[in-house]
Parts: sequence; structure tokens; C-alpha cells
Amino acid sequence: CDRSMRDRLRQCLQRQNISVKEFVANAQVAHLSVATTEDIDEGCVVVDLGGGVTDVTVLLGGKVRYMASIPVGTDTINSDIRAYGIPANYIESLKRQYGSAVKESATDDKIVFQSARRGVPKSILRRNLATIIEARLSEIAEWVAREIKEANCGAKFSPILLLTGGGSEMQNIEKLFSRELGFEEVRAVYPEYGFTENMTDVITTMAYSTVASLLLFGAGRGTCSIAVGPRVAAPVAPEEHRIHKPEPVKPE
Repeated sequence: CDRSMRDRLRQCLQRQNISVKEFVANAQVAHLSVATTEDIDEGCVVVDLGGGVTDVTVLLGGKVRYMASIPVGTDTINSDIRAYGIPANYIESLKRQYGSAVKESATDDKIVFQSARRGVPKSILRRNLATIIEARLSEIAEWVAREIKEANCGAKFSPILLLTGGGSEMQNIEKLFSRELGFEEVRAVYPEYGFTENMTDVITTMAYSTVASLLLFGAGRGTCSIAVGPRVAAPVAPEEHRIHKPEPVKPE
């Protein structure tokens, strides 16, 4: 991020008596919790699919050779689904439960659910949902392909592709990226390296990969003192302002 953003972030942390030792780009450390030593030595590309951005890290010979941050993330999928009149609070569960990154793998059944706002039934064909997802992920894959080419690792560079981040928790996403980039080996991976066994039981989603990798990077920079302050109870919103969990969607 630019200097002004770093300065504002530093000031916010300092107000909470948190000192900043170093700023580090997500793409610089993204591999720490998801790639093995063999992956990094032999060659791999880590693609961290976030909501607003997609980070790409190219590794070879045991080190980071190239990194980039693409200004497109999986939030664009949510926006496209919203255009179908689907309420925003249903979209994430709809995408994860019934979405597919490859439209050919989707059926033509209709997903119907009650809108909490007006009680009017809403619906979308599962194949239409997959078409939206595939289009946006294909666009992201094109960006990734360009960044891999920019890394200029040579004609013999044949890496594996590691997909992580919250946006990677999508059915058939490995199949789509394999098709779009021509990679033989594509894996969606959880942050599991560098932690004790009891910690890996807690890390249950790919969405934690950036935080997990930053923790490992920080641990490698040495210890720091941590103080636990008093817990402050969160304010309770009035009943009429509370957000209620939507009813689960059901296919017909």
C-alpha cells in the first residue's frame, strides 16, 4: 500500500499501544503456510483469492521470484449475483453451497428461497449461478496467467498451482484454473504448515491463509511482548435493528 495508507494504519495501531516493526505485502508471505519446501524449491505459484484483490506469488529455487496483486477479487462474483435480484445476505451461502466454477458441472434445477425482507420467494437456476461464477473466475485466471508470464522464469518452468484464500472454497475451482492456465497439477490448499497439530485443528478454512502466513512471518522475526487488556462487552443492537440469519436456500 502507499505511504499515506501505511501511516494511517500505523497511527491506528499506535493508539492501541501496538508498535509496528515492519510492513509486508501479503503476496510476499502467502506461501509460508500453504506450500511445502519441495513446492518452493521445484516451482509453484500461490494464488490467494481474496474478496477485493487476488495475490499471485511465483516461487522457484527456494525463494520468491515474483509477486503481484491483481485488483480483482471474488467480490465481483457477489456483485454479479446481486444483479439477479438476490438479497446480499443470501449470496455467500448460495455461492458456497450451490455454486460451481464450471457451468458444465451444474444442473438445471432451480434454487428457491424466501426473502426475509418481504417474504417473496426468490430463485435462480443453478446453471445460471455457475455461469456467473465461471465468467468471473476465468477473468481472474487470465490475470494470473499474465502475471506468471511476467515472472519470466523460463520456458521450462512447469510449476504446480496452489489456490488458497476464502475465494478458493468453490466447487470445481481446481478444474477451472487447470483448464484456463494449462497446468497439470492444481490444488486448493489450507494453511497447515508451520503450526502445531492443535493449531491446525483450529484453522478450518482457506480464508485464514493470509493471517496464518503473516503469523509465521512475524514469528520468524523474533518474539514480541503481548498484553491482554480488559474485555469490553459489545453493544447490543435494538431488536428492530438486528440482522437475522436468513433461512437456508433449497433447490427444487
